[in-house]
Amino acid sequence: IVPFVRLGLERGDRCFYVADVGTVETVSSAMRRGGVDVDGAIRSGKLAIATQREAYLAGGRFDPHAMLDMAAGAASQAVADGFGGLRIAGEMTWALGRDTGAERGMEYEVMVNGGLPEVPALACCQYDRRRVSPEILRDVIRTHPYGVVGGRVCRNFYYVPPGELVGPDRLAHEVDRLLENIHERARAEDALRESERQLARGIEGSNDAFWDWDVVGDEIAGSARNACAVRTFSR
Repeated sequence: IVPFVRLGLERGDRCFYVADVGTVETVSSAMRRGGVDVDGAIRSGKLAIATQREAYLAGGRFDPHAMLDMAAGAASQAVADGFGGLRIAGEMTWALGRDTGAERGMEYEVMVNGGLPEVPALACCQYDRRRVSPEILRDVIRTHPYGVVGGRVCRNFYYVPPGELVGPDRLAHEVDRLLENIHERARAEDALRESERQLARGIEGSNDAFWDWDVVGDEIAGSARNACAVRTFSR
């Protein structure tokens, strides 16, 4: 979350983080360690950190429609105040309320995907593995186009639009998706093989030497066409 917020501030977005109970200071400290001027950003209106009771449960219970309306309004206000847009990040356990069933979670994801694309807002959701069931986490992974894994933002090849996971046609959608994934994998393998063939032809037809040095193994190799030796260097 820290790089997500830091990058947003650097790009001129307004950032809003929803912390869980009693973790506002913990989040603030983590942001400071990550290079964020938390106090200065809060004073200037670039950053706000709220608890889940101040955000998700402001009306006494979680209302997904009210939450999306709030996000849309905050994004529009951020633009009116001269920001590029709004970045929202937060822990999602409270957003599911006491009913943490997978179906409710998917319905909420459908609403978010349908509501936020119309406004200049970017959301990053956190799910605590200690508090959310594997069933929900599996569907969470499926329904987000990107994920932060090992501190790196990764494109999610398992992404499925949330709308395809709910409703009477979900099994038919899953069959179509499995078949398309198989076909896409085959196309990718064909493209890789063709690329390798083109590279090999280019090397064979070139008068330039091609070297590959394995730094860890201290080995250096060259293309056979150019009679480059393969040897191991002694230390």
